[in-house]
Amino acid sequence: MPDGKCFIYGTPWSGKTACYKAMRVELAGIVRLHQFKENRFEHLEGMKAFLALLPSCTGIRWHSELFRRMNDIVEGIVNNVPIGFLRCLTNVDAATVCRKGFLLNR
Repeated sequence: MPDGKCFIYGTPWSGKTACYKAMRVELAGIVRLHQFKENRFEHLEGMKAFLALLPSCTGIRWHSELFRRMNDIVEGIVNNVPIGFLRCLTNVDAATVCRKGFLLNR
C-alpha cells in the first residue's frame, strides 16, 4: 500500500473444509524456518531479508519486467515488515522464541 502497510488475504473457498476465511489482515512479520538442534531467532534486514524472502516468490525470472516488479514488491515488504530466520526444534518453545525475537526487534 502507499503507506507502506502490507496485507495478506485468506482464501474464500477450499472445497473441502469451512476453515478458510475471505478476510484481510495486516502482515505483522515473516519468518523463514529451518530445523536445527536448538531454537535460535535471527532478525534479518536489508539484503539478508530480501534473499530470505526471494526463494518463496514465483520463478518468473525469464520475464525481466515481471521479475523487476516482483523484486520491487519484495523490497517494499522487506522495508516495511519485520523479517526473521528461525533455526528451531519441532517444539512449542520454538514459537515462543520466534515471538520474543520479533517483539525485541520492533
